[in-house]
Amino acid sequence: MTVTQMIEETGLARTSLRQQVDRLMGEGWLDRDRRHGQRGRPADVFSLSSQSRHLMAQQTGELAHALVEEIAHQDGESKLKSIVDGIGQRMLGSLRSVVGEGPPADRIQWLADWFAERGALSSVTRTDDSVTLTMHICPFHSVSGGRRVICEMECDLVRELVGAETQLRCCMHDGGTRCGFEVQLNGNGSEAM
Repeated sequence: MTVTQMIEETGLARTSLRQQVDRLMGEGWLDRDRRHGQRGRPADVFSLSSQSRHLMAQQTGELAHALVEEIAHQDGESKLKSIVDGIGQRMLGSLRSVVGEGPPADRIQWLADWFAERGALSSVTRTDDSVTLTMHICPFHSVSGGRRVICEMECDLVRELVGAETQLRCCMHDGGTRCGFEVQLNGNGSEAM
């Protein structure tokens, strides 16, 4: 895809997308090719590198999805929720050091950076009274199989990590192209709970 195509697909600003592409290229996740059209400058076209294709082939999303389905089938949705909540608590313990202390707006940026380091395309936008973490590639989408219990766990995780009221404003499971977590702030960037 070209940068313009990626912008159309993700909704990211050109600068944010370019930063992500440059980082992914530097880490060996993407390859760049130049394509000459009939007129104008050649276009940069980006694709997954052979290294990233190899790593993605090793992903365990399909197995994790099958496990989620089997738990729900054998033990019911309430047991699945209990297990997913437990997983969220374990993740919370390990992620607390990632986001550290500080205002929620800073914490959510640190969280976005952590996701980005793991290949999840994310962005942070801020208004006077809120900050939104948008996951352009949801790290749990293939696992959840359309079950909102995973999305709810992720929202609870963000809420606990940033220390402020958080709501899931858009979700891929609802037909959206991305997942967005809105964190409510007061005027100085601290929590509004």
